[in-house]
Amino acid sequence: MRYYNIYITLLFSLTCSFLSGQIILDEQVTDWKSSYIVEEEIGDQINGPDIERLWMHNDDKYLYIRIDLSQEINLQSDNSLSLFIDVDQNANTGFKKNGLGSEFSFYFGDRNGYVNVNGGSININHAEVGLVVSPTVSSKTFEITVERALGNNGVFISGSINVGLDNDIFNGDMLPDNSGGVNYTLNNDMLFTAPITSLDKSPDADFRLLSYNVLRDRLFENSARASYERIFQALVPDVIAFQEIYDHNSEQTKNIIEDFLPSENDETWYHDKVGNDIVLVSRYPILRGDYISGNGAFLIDVNGREVLIVNIHLPCCNNNVSRQEEIDDILQYVRKAKEGQLSFDLQENTPIFIVGDSNLVGPASQRNSLRDGDIINNGSNGPDFFPDWDDTSLEDLISSTTGTPASYTWYNPESSFFPGRLDYVMYTGSVIYNINDFSLFTEGLSQNELILYNLSKSDTENASDHFPLVSDWSFDELISSTTTPLNSEFIIFPNPFVNDIHILSKVDHENIVTANLYKPSGQLIESIYSENHLHIKSNVGAGVFILKIIDASGRIFTSKVVRL
Repeated sequence: MRYYNIYITLLFSLTCSFLSGQIILDEQVTDWKSSYIVEEEIGDQINGPDIERLWMHNDDKYLYIRIDLSQEINLQSDNSLSLFIDVDQNANTGFKKNGLGSEFSFYFGDRNGYVNVNGGSININHAEVGLVVSPTVSSKTFEITVERALGNNGVFISGSINVGLDNDIFNGDMLPDNSGGVNYTLNNDMLFTAPITSLDKSPDADFRLLSYNVLRDRLFENSARASYERIFQALVPDVIAFQEIYDHNSEQTKNIIEDFLPSENDETWYHDKVGNDIVLVSRYPILRGDYISGNGAFLIDVNGREVLIVNIHLPCCNNNVSRQEEIDDILQYVRKAKEGQLSFDLQENTPIFIVGDSNLVGPASQRNSLRDGDIINNGSNGPDFFPDWDDTSLEDLISSTTGTPASYTWYNPESSFFPGRLDYVMYTGSVIYNINDFSLFTEGLSQNELILYNLSKSDTENASDHFPLVSDWSFDELISSTTTPLNSEFIIFPNPFVNDIHILSKVDHENIVTANLYKPSGQLIESIYSENHLHIKSNVGAGVFILKIIDASGRIFTSKVVRL
């Protein structure tokens, strides 16, 4: 790998952290290009999936592992796949497995692990070692993080380690085929760099949408009130899609939001509830609310532009049959709304959102069904269709979890289930444009960020086991969505920045021809670009901006950046 125009005026440690390339568990797996990879013999197993590849990467806080399989499985249930890490490279210490002396062992199907130290075995769960798995649904490829400090047991993953995978069934596969594991040497110069997120609503957004499962009416409990109040006052949403408000009506919900975010001048909070637990509270008039098999659809008027928000709470856990039935009913409603077959006229090109607690923990086909308009029971629910107005699938917004190298919206340290992406925002990307988005995890925020937004570190965990899922939206196209994410092939730093941004190529690239900074509205900001160095001349203030570069072959790359 080659990098170009490295500025020696930068601190060496900062440079190393950006050259490492930060891994984010976001279901995209586009950021593993510089990682250590071991490819195994294909087809050398008899039963179960073939373990085809093992990828490894690290920074100063996490060990990252990617596993590629020949068959789709669900990693948090119904499998016998295990991970073993020999921290001291001594086969005579730790748990003996396939020539390893494993100090850390984790059995994914059992959602259980062990730290073996000083001749003893300590049972641990995911939270004690910072284990996160992505995706939450079934897949052939999984990304995994483990904190290098394995709990409070005095075991730290450092130096050279040996790693092994084993599918512990009769004639199941293992990696490597030979005993002793795969050797990997950690690079301690790589620094963890969390995705940059501004909690502030973008000034170019038409509205801010918040989806929030509030854990069986916990919004109304005195023990959680202060946490909820700080969260809502930090986020200041315009439209709130609530799930799990069972024992209170929409007016009671509106009243508590009014307490948190009092209306001014001619403002008010509109509200509606359908079904057992689906509530919408909105700064904009709610024109109608429809019940859809346990879920709800709300048509709102955002300053003269109608928006259809389908607020979902799908069946939990292993109830795949009922979950798919509700997905089919939701898709049928959307199709009929687009085709004018309901009791109201949905204007063409009305933005459509499907948001809420999806409970998508089973087959990936259910996620794909909702996104792609693939109705399973066509006999009862009608034909398949493309949900977007340009006859394409919905966009699936995968939001980073603040302060972490992952994208998840549910976390319960007392549960055996791993942190997961249960809350979704899917939308018609041809007619509505995302500016900013994140899943708020207050424990991941820095002390400065907590002070800035008047939040406490434990707020999101105290409020609910689901995180607030926040997204800002514009009716007007800001930057072309046909571009390639800049961070897939370039490294930009520092981010956040003050006046200067440096751009490094991850791969052998054509020269950069132009680099410009834009407001989310598309307004060009005055700047000077020279030799991979962008200097901002305009006094545009702080906020979230779009960095857009074009290389010599005409390819366009964009990324969000934050100016301090």
